[in-house]
Amino acid sequence: VWLLSLLPALALCEEFQTPAVSIEELAARRGTAEELLVVDVRPFAEYKSGHVPGAINIPHTRLQGKLDQLRGADGVVLYCALGKRTRLAEQTLLDNQIPNLFHLEGGLRAWRQAGHEVRTGWGP
Repeated sequence: VWLLSLLPALALCEEFQTPAVSIEELAARRGTAEELLVVDVRPFAEYKSGHVPGAINIPHTRLQGKLDQLRGADGVVLYCALGKRTRLAEQTLLDNQIPNLFHLEGGLRAWRQAGHEVRTGWGP
């Protein structure tokens, strides 16, 4: 029974193909010359309900049309709530040779749990 309770958590532990950026590192880089382009890959309504300040919203299903915008960035950090859509977005961007690609360790859930500000509404 104990092992069955771990199954949902284990499903979220699939390996990412990109390096992780920790919550602390992303927070420390905000507003500096080393700031990364942060992309929330959730649908518009989820982004509007709360996102990392400064993050732009490109749902993972629409990334293909935004590749030029992402290619110009010094580094791109992807996140969603838990990781599934981040992994889908990651694969799309890797398939299209987007350089300097990262994922936010723990996603938005970890950002909130660490006590960082969450912005609501449209826009970064």
